[in-house]
Amino acid sequence: MNNQPKIKSIVDRTHGFTLIELSVSMGLLAVIAVLAFTALGGAARTVSTSNAWSDSITNVHQILMTMTSELEMASTDENPVLNVVAIAVTLDGEPVAAGIPGNEVTFQIPVDAQGTVWSQPILFRYITEDDNGNGLLDSGEDDDGDDVLSRRIIRVDTSDGSTTVIGSANNVSNVTFQLDAAGDALTIALQANTAIANTRRIEDGDVQTNLASSTATRRIYLSNTSAQ
Repeated sequence: MNNQPKIKSIVDRTHGFTLIELSVSMGLLAVIAVLAFTALGGAARTVSTSNAWSDSITNVHQILMTMTSELEMASTDENPVLNVVAIAVTLDGEPVAAGIPGNEVTFQIPVDAQGTVWSQPILFRYITEDDNGNGLLDSGEDDDGDDVLSRRIIRVDTSDGSTTVIGSANNVSNVTFQLDAAGDALTIALQANTAIANTRRIEDGDVQTNLASSTATRRIYLSNTSAQ
């Protein structure tokens, strides 16, 4: 009689996933995919917003610095002998009183160190095609036909009518020039906004692009005179 103990072999078996396990796994993968997509979308919007803010702020300060460099030399009074007029603010070409904001400023600056020769009148003028203020070129807004939404400040040299765009970006949404009562200080309030890529909002039933806005104010003290 064989009394040796029997040794049972243990055979590992590999089982396939059940339908429930597959469903749970697929559900988890779907949740992870949605979370990853949301995170990537949020990161893209954050980068777009940061870039738009940076562009807007940089352009505002660049414009203010460029205008200040000339405006601080403007004559505060007139001199018929030298054919010089005092700095003046206008609104759409019409003169406004001190303390009233306008969208244009006209001035003259000395050409020589002695102040005996002055430039022809120089004009800083704000122009915009953005009628509804959404920062986008909409139908009927392209007045100059260049397929670009014009929102900028231009420098007009009245001696030859030539114009120069102030600033590198085309995102100025508003600007005002205002002389104080004494006529010896000019305040510029400038606002710029830039469309943020990858962002949308619903406004009055329409899909609008979100805007990054920046505002800066500068008070320029005027101490130059053409009086002899």
